[in-house]
Amino acid sequence: MNDASQSDGEGEAAAPSTPGAPSTPASAPSGLATSPTAPASSPTAPASSPAALASSPAAPATSPAVPASSPTAPASSPAAPASSSTALATSPLAPSATPLLAAALKTWLRYVVPLTLLSAIALSPVIVVALRVRVPVDQAGSNATLRLGWGLLSLAWLGQLVLIGGAAAMTRARPSQWQALGGGLVRLVRAIVPCLVAGVAILVGGLALVAPGVVLLALLVLTGASDQRGVPAPLVDSIAFARNHPRAVVLAAAAMLGLDAAIASAAHLAFVTPLSRPPMPAQLQAARHFVHALAVALVIASPLPATVLATIRTRSEPSDEPETHGPEAMPVDGKIRPLSI
Repeated sequence: MNDASQSDGEGEAAAPSTPGAPSTPASAPSGLATSPTAPASSPTAPASSPAALASSPAAPATSPAVPASSPTAPASSPAAPASSSTALATSPLAPSATPLLAAALKTWLRYVVPLTLLSAIALSPVIVVALRVRVPVDQAGSNATLRLGWGLLSLAWLGQLVLIGGAAAMTRARPSQWQALGGGLVRLVRAIVPCLVAGVAILVGGLALVAPGVVLLALLVLTGASDQRGVPAPLVDSIAFARNHPRAVVLAAAAMLGLDAAIASAAHLAFVTPLSRPPMPAQLQAARHFVHALAVALVIASPLPATVLATIRTRSEPSDEPETHGPEAMPVDGKIRPLSI
């Protein structure tokens, strides 16, 4: 009996340990008892989540600061187009002057002999007047000779207008020396009558008032370089071109007249000295030397400004269509003219 009871007790003791299910329900209440603590802590997470949500608007609150600074970049960006438009407005000016002057200088150096011969022909009235000057015998004659020398400038500019027509034959193409001389002589002869008419108009305007004469000189300075024939077609063509390129034409014409005045001043300083009483023969001969030197210097120097003006006329035609000079260039005021010095 004792053995049977012991075996029964051992069976009862071993019975709970053998199946796993009875042990699980025994521990399940404790798990269920502790599980409410987990949900108890879970509300703390939602409790802290509003804090995260409350702090998350702070990030959007600071994020508008970036767009707030972004308008400053577009605000400064219009400055770049403003400067680019300024560069485009001035681009036709500065870059075109240097190549044009370089081309005129190359033409003058290449055809210096034909141009000098044409200059001697165009300024032949100046040479004739200078050769007719005699040595003065007294101070009054010396003063009259000096005034005559300065008066040669009034003949020089008219011959230079004709010379511009001869120089135009060498700025349109690159002929040989003989072809340049022949073509220049033909154009020079063709330009005589229109330039005489232009000279009369300039003189009449200058006698009436000084300002109209200067304006007419600037408008009619390119009469000889025109391709038009007869009268008044070359004059009208010169006026139209000068109105399209006023700055270039005015500067070139002023440079031509300024060069004439500089040559006369240099010759006067080189040869003329104050006369003694009574004047010495060497001092009296200085007045004649002044006239001769002035005439020779005008013949030698006149081809250069004439070539510049002819180059302006032949290489800067007015254009009614907008042109582009590079991928970023745009027309200014509807057109881009390659020449405006």
